[in-house]
Amino acid sequence: MFSITNPLPYECQSCHTHYSNKAIAVACRKLCLGKILKAMMNGKVSEDDSSSESRQFMLPAILSLILEENTNMISNEISDISNKTDLDEPMYDIEYESNMGESVDMDGSESATSPLVFDFSQPSPIPSNDDTKNLEFIKIINDFGISHQAHEKLAAHLNSILGMSTKITYRVCTLYLGKELLKCFSGEEETVYDVCQSGCIMFNKAEEVACKHCGKAHYKSNKTDKNSMLIAEKTMVQISLSRHIALSLANSGTRHEMLYCHNHEQKADGSKADIFDGHTYQSIKHFFSGENDVAISLSVNGFASHNVPGSITILHATVLNFSLMVPYEKSRMLQIAMISGPSAPLDFWSFLKTTLADLKVLQEEGMIVMTPTLTIRAKVHVLMVTGDILAVVKLACHTGHMSKSGCRICNVVGQTPGHSQYFRSLPDTTMRTLKSFQNFDPANLSSKGLVGQSPLSSLASFTGPLFFTLDKMHGLCHGIGEQVWGLIGGKYGIKHSLFLPANVLKEIGVAMAATRKTVPTAFHGSWRNVSKYIGYFKAVDWADFLLFAVPTLVAERVRDTTARKALLGLVQACNLLMS
Repeated sequence: MFSITNPLPYECQSCHTHYSNKAIAVACRKLCLGKILKAMMNGKVSEDDSSSESRQFMLPAILSLILEENTNMISNEISDISNKTDLDEPMYDIEYESNMGESVDMDGSESATSPLVFDFSQPSPIPSNDDTKNLEFIKIINDFGISHQAHEKLAAHLNSILGMSTKITYRVCTLYLGKELLKCFSGEEETVYDVCQSGCIMFNKAEEVACKHCGKAHYKSNKTDKNSMLIAEKTMVQISLSRHIALSLANSGTRHEMLYCHNHEQKADGSKADIFDGHTYQSIKHFFSGENDVAISLSVNGFASHNVPGSITILHATVLNFSLMVPYEKSRMLQIAMISGPSAPLDFWSFLKTTLADLKVLQEEGMIVMTPTLTIRAKVHVLMVTGDILAVVKLACHTGHMSKSGCRICNVVGQTPGHSQYFRSLPDTTMRTLKSFQNFDPANLSSKGLVGQSPLSSLASFTGPLFFTLDKMHGLCHGIGEQVWGLIGGKYGIKHSLFLPANVLKEIGVAMAATRKTVPTAFHGSWRNVSKYIGYFKAVDWADFLLFAVPTLVAERVRDTTARKALLGLVQACNLLMS
């Protein structure tokens, strides 16, 4: 065993305090600048804004390019996202420690008391004609999911043709130059973190010389950089959530769209048109006192590719301030990190440490965003976290749906009359409370079914068990759509009224494929032969199957009237939930 005597490698350029993590040093500098700004400002905010739109324009491109480039274990061949499938095994094996709640503190220093400051007051650089062409080229590469290898070959081929002309000086950018171009004109900044070679954890302390799970070394043997700092065996990139949101607020058009939340008025008749009519938002509406305050959701999704070994876990946020379906457009998604490795991360919370630290400051002190003519103040609150069943179980620190206390929402106890387990809601069944999540005590009955205290429960906007939500992509599309196919195909036995023989299943698949040419473009699924390509069905394909194929192609082949009626009732319920 040996110890590292080097000083902590990252220094705040304002107060010269040393930290083990670059992001924390950067955050400290922002806090220092915030204190200086707070002392100088008179509190007046101008109303005009002529901030540049160029940063926001290229956000979707840089998110994909930077994150994919710097995630070491992700193959460049993963360009067709349609090949992904949800992981069947648990995504996270989280260690619950008594000091878990302290994981959001910055190196044990005092809690931040100043807002995060983002200065976009300097005019954005104006791209040249060649740069503009390359920015458009990168957008095309991104939009069509072209792999890194294909990008390089395309650039080389096109440049060889362009090089034949003595009058044309333009050259197509390579992958590296494209990445640098995006960084220059988008305003985004990437932060590099040290991670375990196997993807178990993210190292948050320079003193950690090996992974506590697999034992693999943190640093390369006898190798240092030009500053005599140890070089990590593996690194990953995260893009700051707070900077993401600051860039959105700095963009005048986006900020105007985000005012939908502030201007929203609850329906007098109690009807619910969007999330702001719901109980969760209404119960914490008092947190959103400023017109630019931001509501977000956090999502976790793990998947494995068919043709590349290993797994990828994606962490992203969604700004909910926009109207109706706008938050779920691809360009509005704020991708924070892509965690890769041979398997899912064993300590997922270590990867969330910086994001949780940011959220703590954003909810309490907020952020100050400076543009050339406007200073914007805003706070950020998380309304919910979402994912599939396995992800939500771990985020909530719950024992899981297979346990005796299998519900994270109520205290129902499973009954096992035979070889299966059933959950019956009895008159004395009670809901889990806010306090049961915030004050975890294994000796207390209210904590039964929980295995620890989720760091998310310390957020001011945490509302209890319903804070952890299942998204419809997993819950309805993959969850119910795929299970209906398994039910009619005999996965759960053949002695029931919904079972259909193999030749009938083949007929259904052929009929689906035959209608593909006449399916309106409003349908985003591939509309494939379900009996032949079931392994390649994505959530949107299962949604199409459940809502449109089941009530027609499937239902007409179910002979039992009672079974058919029950199946159509299930489809109708899902249709209402997804409308």
